[in-house]
Amino acid sequence: MNNSNDPQWKEKFTTFYNDMLNQLADHHRESYGELLSLQQELHTIYLDTTAKHLEQWSQKYGSATPDESNLLDKIEADSVVVEIIDNSTGRVFRRSLPIKYLETDNGLLLTGETMEGNPSQIVFLSETAITKVNDLLGKGPDIPRCGDKS
Repeated sequence: MNNSNDPQWKEKFTTFYNDMLNQLADHHRESYGELLSLQQELHTIYLDTTAKHLEQWSQKYGSATPDESNLLDKIEADSVVVEIIDNSTGRVFRRSLPIKYLETDNGLLLTGETMEGNPSQIVFLSETAITKVNDLLGKGPDIPRCGDKS
């Protein structure tokens, strides 16, 4: 955000968010665990709402035409952002990591380096990919693919 209204919008949002958290704290001041849980839930709602609006805006104002956006076969990025909420303190930590991200129908591939600088990959297979692998290994259902009942 770099227009002249930025301070006003930031102040409005900060005031709204502070008021909401103060109200939650007033109603749940005896139970830190419950307040922490509500804060985590509020944070999740904020992230989900923001993601929904950003997706709508990218479809409306993004570079891809509507036909191209429906043909998305993979999602790729050269870095990822990890956001966690610490279990004991409730503090939110956000880190940008130099991890390559590739997501397809078959699953998710994360590529980076170990502490020693060696290449490393983590693969999370989707149910579709696991079914394909099991079928190739002969562990799939014992039915013909072509519908032949012989």
